[in-house]
Amino acid sequence: MSTINTRKRSIAKAYKAFSVVIGILVLLASVILLLTVLGYYHSFSGLKFPEAVLIFSTLAALISGIAMISFLPESYRVRFARPSFRSTVKPAYGFVTLFAVGLGATIGSPLFIILPVNITQYAIVSVISLLIAGSLSYAISLIYRDMFRYTLKTKDEVIGGPSFVKIATGEKSARYFIVRFSMWLANTALAAFSAVFFFTFTFESFPQYLSEIGLSTTYIFWIEISIVVLFSIWFVINAFFERKFLKSIGYAQIVMITIVVLILVAESLTLGFRGNWNFTGIFDIRPGNIYTDIFENTGFLFILFFGFQEIQALTRESVDRSKIPLFHGKNSDPYAEKSKYFPLSMSLTVVVAGAIMIFNALAIYSVHPSLSALENSSIPAIYIASKYLGPVFIPLTLVAFLLATITTFIPAIIAASKHLRSLSEDGFFPRSVRQTSWLFTILVIAILAITGPDFLVNITDFMVLIALGMICLAPFWLRKITGSLKKRTLLYSVIAGIFSFIVDITLFPEDPIVVLVGIIAVVLSFFVYDLISIGTIGLQLFVVMFDLVALSFLIKFASGFVLTVPKFISLFGGLNVNVSEVLFIILIISPVLVSINMFLDIFFIRRTNYSP
Repeated sequence: MSTINTRKRSIAKAYKAFSVVIGILVLLASVILLLTVLGYYHSFSGLKFPEAVLIFSTLAALISGIAMISFLPESYRVRFARPSFRSTVKPAYGFVTLFAVGLGATIGSPLFIILPVNITQYAIVSVISLLIAGSLSYAISLIYRDMFRYTLKTKDEVIGGPSFVKIATGEKSARYFIVRFSMWLANTALAAFSAVFFFTFTFESFPQYLSEIGLSTTYIFWIEISIVVLFSIWFVINAFFERKFLKSIGYAQIVMITIVVLILVAESLTLGFRGNWNFTGIFDIRPGNIYTDIFENTGFLFILFFGFQEIQALTRESVDRSKIPLFHGKNSDPYAEKSKYFPLSMSLTVVVAGAIMIFNALAIYSVHPSLSALENSSIPAIYIASKYLGPVFIPLTLVAFLLATITTFIPAIIAASKHLRSLSEDGFFPRSVRQTSWLFTILVIAILAITGPDFLVNITDFMVLIALGMICLAPFWLRKITGSLKKRTLLYSVIAGIFSFIVDITLFPEDPIVVLVGIIAVVLSFFVYDLISIGTIGLQLFVVMFDLVALSFLIKFASGFVLTVPKFISLFGGLNVNVSEVLFIILIISPVLVSINMFLDIFFIRRTNYSP
């Protein structure tokens, strides 16, 4: 009898391995088809029912691919863990280090890419947008402050802002899941953006400068390799050996962001004086509705400000009392409690970063650079330095950009990994995901990197505004549980939350595809949360029914669509594909494969539920 059971399990696992291969192919095809369909929609003014059916059918295929990939991990437990240390290093981060981390995550590579073009194109609208985005971020930092102080009293563990929603709504709340998932996707997209421009810098901008100063091709090659190796080593130290080198990482962060800030301030002053602080035309308004432009631009520029919340993920690494420069408490005590210095580091990050950004934007505008030249340059800040600042500032700008990329990419990818790991620890994903969260995040970064900088900026803004809007409402939701939060906190909780959603909505006219993808991501995140709750058999039944419904709609309303794959998709770009036929094949095969797997689960493995 045991031999028969063993044989049945072997057959089931062999089939599941086969299904995983098919699932990977289906998933890749579905992603390409989804981008193709969304690109088709973007070329028209409205979404008609046949296109909606295509999107619906593509989502069904996407979900089927994910479901089939999940079949094998349910049967095998694969150990693929990152290095761990049994010893626990005591907290080492104080106010200065936290402030440096927050400022480094905020003043990052997007500042060098986005701001020069934006201020040149939008003038006063850009300045107003920076002020609004900064004010919104400051209000959110105050909500973080009050919620953090509340968690200190209740001794709740906090890993990033989503933990506030978890405390307010419960560990298994759908709101908490959506917030945590959105923050994971936002940080992953930001890391992908930084990675794209790191490679642009390393293999394009920097070699060009080295060639201009007379270095040979061989020297340039080895310098490129050295930069990539050093960057990789720094990533490995931060990702895998953070606890062991905690204090050294903090010191390095302080040094790097100090260099970046000094270079930015020096460049801004030099630009301003060389341009005689000439703001002619800054109040000229473009044709159209200025209020719409302000809100749309605020949503676009918000990527420059949300880095402050990376500090919140460092609660466990922070000391109980820390010195604050120029601060003296009672009895001239130079030390401040964690409840004071920790939230102050977040608020001060927003204020200082906002002041530097506005100052830099005005300095850039004063030289009146060519908008077309900025748009055609790979890294606009480096173009500004070469055109208006001279040979001294070119290497300084290159150094500042490289350091800013490091101080953005590393915190973003680590934060993304922590968010995904938290979802696993809270029971939303299998425990094995906890050990491979960093690997899965890197794979998603690689996929997102092919979508282009504009898409990455907008999807980061959209997802982070969804998450921060819900985090802002955490005190309002928490009022049902406790009356310890002040009415003032509840008031700006609601105001900041609603305003975040309003700014988020205004991204739609700017880039409808990004908003659609963002909404799909949120819906899918909720879908995953819901399906995990109903178990394996419930998931498979749903996938079968979903595929059959999508297939019937596809046959009836959306047959014969031949579309061109977007050019930014490697290998397949520009290829004409009959989307309806491909989806028809997928939606025929998928229900059959899923049904067979369900039969094997019930009669061969005798498993009717899944416990992560």
